[in-house]
Amino acid sequence: MLKNATTFVLSRFTLQPIFLMLALKEKN
Repeated sequence: MLKNATTFVLSRFTLQPIFLMLALKEKN
């Protein structure tokens, strides 16, 4: 259970910058 939570947090932290970069790409 704890491992699952850690994976979820890690994926959330790695996915967020990707979405930010995509949003910035669309702005340009």
